[in-house]
Order: sequence, then structure tokens, then C-alpha cells
Amino acid sequence: LGRGGMGVVYLAEHVSGRRFALKLISASADEELLRRFLREGEAQAAAGAHRNVLGVFAQGEHQGYGYLVLEVGEGDSLGARLRQEGR
Repeated sequence: LGRGGMGVVYLAEHVSGRRFALKLISASADEELLRRFLREGEAQAAAGAHRNVLGVFAQGEHQGYGYLVLEVGEGDSLGARLRQEGR
């Protein structure tokens, strides 16, 4: 789905057929970057249900990779919307 400053986001599908976004941060990330990444997930989860914030299903660390399991957003990305509006 995308790549950013902290890692990469994949579209994944559970065996139940439900789709979600899997956001990973590299195993080579330093401890501070990993802590920031996981704090991002905590803050996003704490925001609760809001139309502008994706829901967080799970987060953690596995074999050195930080991960967030997120609701899949519908529609355009923020960058695409800004380009459409000429910003």
C-alpha cells in the first residue's frame, strides 16, 4: 500500500477473508525509532473511533520487527487529495 519514513505498509487478508493493513518497521531500526513507532500505534488506538483515524487491531514486536495491524482506509491518500485540490 505504501512506504514511509518509518517502514512499509502491506494489504493483508486474514483466513476469515477480512482485509487489513499491516504496517512494519524494519528490524534494523534503532531502539528509539521502534519505541516511537509503537507509541504511534498506542496514540492511534487511544484516539478511539473517529472517521479520520484508522482503527488499531494489534501492535507489538516480533523477531525485531515492530508492527501495527490497522483498519484499511477507504478512498484516496492524503497526498492524492492535496494534489487534487492543488495544494
